[in-house]
Amino acid sequence: MESDVTLILDHATALLHNDPASCISYLQSQVAQPLLHDEHHMMKAQELLANCSMLLGNIDEAATRYKVLIEYYEREGMPIEHVRMSLYYGRILTSKGQYDETLLLLGKMLDMLSTLNKTRTLEYAFLLSDIGSIYAQLGDYTLALRYYEQAFDCSKHIGAKQQTPLFLCNMASAQYEMNNLADAEQYYLQAQTYAIRQNEQTWMIFVNIGLAKVYLKKKKKTELINPYIVAAETIGGTLKNPIQRADVFTEIAELYVEAANPEKATEAGEIALYAAKPIGLLPHTVRIHKLLATLYEHNGDFKAALHQQKSYIDTYTRLYNNTRQRETSRQLAQFQVERLLAENTQLKHRIIELDDICSLQTQEMKKLTLQVAERSEFIASIHKELRRMGKSPEAETATNTTVQHRVQKLISNSGMLDRTWEGQIHDVDNHEKEFMIKLKDLHPNFSSTELRICSLLRMSMSTKQICGILHITPRAVENHRSRIRKKLNLPLSQNLMFYLATL
Repeated sequence: MESDVTLILDHATALLHNDPASCISYLQSQVAQPLLHDEHHMMKAQELLANCSMLLGNIDEAATRYKVLIEYYEREGMPIEHVRMSLYYGRILTSKGQYDETLLLLGKMLDMLSTLNKTRTLEYAFLLSDIGSIYAQLGDYTLALRYYEQAFDCSKHIGAKQQTPLFLCNMASAQYEMNNLADAEQYYLQAQTYAIRQNEQTWMIFVNIGLAKVYLKKKKKTELINPYIVAAETIGGTLKNPIQRADVFTEIAELYVEAANPEKATEAGEIALYAAKPIGLLPHTVRIHKLLATLYEHNGDFKAALHQQKSYIDTYTRLYNNTRQRETSRQLAQFQVERLLAENTQLKHRIIELDDICSLQTQEMKKLTLQVAERSEFIASIHKELRRMGKSPEAETATNTTVQHRVQKLISNSGMLDRTWEGQIHDVDNHEKEFMIKLKDLHPNFSSTELRICSLLRMSMSTKQICGILHITPRAVENHRSRIRKKLNLPLSQNLMFYLATL
C-alpha cells in the first residue's frame, strides 16, 4: 500500500513540471484514490495541486490550498513544512501588494524557527530573503540589504550552494538601487559564476537582467548590453510560473526602453501583461500599463496609448482602493484591539477590587468564627468545671450548691451556645454558599456535616478549632476528613486543604 502511494506521488510530481493540467487530472482520478486513506498523503496531494494551480495561473485557488496546508502543518507540529507553505502563500500575498499581511506572516515564522532553534535551515534563509524583497518593493533598500546579507550568511553556514546565486542577486539588486554600481556588479558576477558552475538557468535570468541594468547605468555601449537582455529573454521564455514570467518580462521591457529599443520593449511588455493581468497581479499590471502607454505614444499609436493609459488609471485605482480598504480594516482592527485592551484593564482592576473585598470578608468571617469557637470552648470548660465541683466532696454548703445550680441552669436554659453557633453556621453557609453548591454538585453523596467541614478546612481551620465550632471530638473530625478524602478520591500525597482551596 505504501509503495503504491509513493509511486502515485512520484508520478504526479513528474507531471507537475511537464504538464500541470495533466497532474491535476491525475490526482483527481480514480488511480489516486489510495491517497485519500491517509491525511498526510492527502496533504502531499494538496501541495502538488497548489503548485499546479500556481503554474496554471490560478493563484487564488493556490492560495486557498496553501492556507489549508498551513493550518494542517501547524496543527500537526511540523514547523519546517509549516514555514515552507507560509513562504508560498506569502509570495502570493506579495504579488498582490499585500505587504503588511506578508510581513506579519513571515515575521511570525521567523520567531517560531528562532524559538525552536532552527535558524540554520534553508527555510530560515528564504524567510529572511523574502522579507528583504518586501522592504525592497517598499523602497527601503538599506533594510532590504540587511536581510539579504543575513540570508546569504545563513545559506553559507548550511552549505546551500544551489541557492547562493539567488541571495547574491538580491544583494546586488539592493546595491544597484542605492547606486553602488561597483558592489552590484561584483555580486552579479559572483552569482554568474555560481549559476554557471551549477547549470542553474533560472538564476542566470536574474544575473543577465542585473548586469544589463548595471551596464546601462554605467553608460556602456548598447552592443555590450543587448546580449545580456537577449539571454534573459530567451531563458525567461521557458518559465511556467506566471508570477516569475510577469517579473522577468516587466524587467526586460524596462531594459529595452533604456536600451532605446521600443519595438522589443513593447513585445516584452505585452508578454508581461499577458502573464500578470489574468491572475490579478495589480502592482505588475500598473507598471506594465504605464510602460506600454508611453511606448505606444512614442510609436505614434495614440489609440493604443489611450487604451493603455485608461487601463493604467483603472488598475491603479483598484490597487489604491484595495490598499486603502486594507489600511482601513487594519485601523479598525487596531481600534477594536485597543478598546478590548482598555475594557480588559478595567475588568482586571474590578476583579482586583472584588478579590480584596472578598479577602477582607473571608478574614472577618474567620475571625468571627474563631471568636465563637473560643467562647464555646470557654463556656464548655466552665460547664465541665462546675459539674466537677458538683461532684466534689468539698462542695457541701448550700451556698455553693445554689451557685452551682444557678450557673448550670443559666448555661443550659439560655441556649446561648447553640443559638450563637446556629447563627454562625448560617453566616458561614451564606459566605461559602457558592463553594458548597459547587461541591455538592460535584459530590452529591456529601453530608451536611462534611460540607461544613470542607468549608472550615477551606478557611484554614485547624482540627481543634473545628472541634470547638461543631462540638465534636478530634477523632470525629479525623474520621470525617478520611471519608471526605475517600469520596474525593484524593491520594495521600495531595493536601486536602489545598485541593478545597482550588475549587
